[in-house]
Amino acid sequence: MIGDAVPQKKREVLVAQVTTLVESEYFSGPIPHPKHFEAYERIAPGAADRIITMAEKQQDHHIDMENKKLDAKESHRKLGMWFGIIGFLALIASASVITLWTESTIIPGLFIGFAALSVISQFIKGGQSEK
Repeated sequence: MIGDAVPQKKREVLVAQVTTLVESEYFSGPIPHPKHFEAYERIAPGAADRIITMAEKQQDHHIDMENKKLDAKESHRKLGMWFGIIGFLALIASASVITLWTESTIIPGLFIGFAALSVISQFIKGGQSEK
């Protein structure tokens, strides 16, 4: 009890604030709070079904966009692998042609070394998870 510790005028304000605080609610999500949801349906029959359909469509769209994002990432990764193998084979072919043409092993060795380092670094980098 508040009793005589708080004057009557301030007591009414304090009780109103406490009552307001106790009655406060928080609700989050694509669908309104159940009380509001019921009110929408009373005011506009069929509104509840339309709101649920809207939330379902939004969720489906979100899932579809995530799937497209994952597919694009996978496609990009595969394309990078193809370009990598083509570059690797091009370096090996260049090294072979230079070896046959110049009969030197220094430049072709550099080509093959560069190709090997590139492939090894990609294997190491590919083993790390993306953030």
